[in-house]
Amino acid sequence: MPSPAVFSWTISGPSVSGITNPLSASKVVTGNQEVGEIIPVPAATDGQLMGISFKYATIQVAYLLATTNMTVFTNVDGGAANDTVVLVAGMPTCYIAGGPIANPFAHDTTSIYIDNPGAVAGQLDIRVLSQV
Repeated sequence: MPSPAVFSWTISGPSVSGITNPLSASKVVTGNQEVGEIIPVPAATDGQLMGISFKYATIQVAYLLATTNMTVFTNVDGGAANDTVVLVAGMPTCYIAGGPIANPFAHDTTSIYIDNPGAVAGQLDIRVLSQV
């Protein structure tokens, strides 16, 4: 029987330059389940469905980055969603288990719905590393 896959991610940043003593940091995080995609999201989109599945209690890293302002809803579209994650264009949301940032997911997820209310098409990068 083959051994289960182990994924090792190195999370780097933030990196600040242009100062006398530049700042940088990195952390290696491992898990055995990795899900994620880069999803194109047309302009003026309401509730674009993406099938993605993970259990919130096993998340080691959750990383989301949108190229335009977007809102992500888990399991149900809109206000009845289990979780709502508001993303600002170009600003990554990164949760690392044991770190100071709260997990953006408080429910097991079987799908996400994406809103891109702007006039410009964008893309959503979502990556989740779990230890199941």
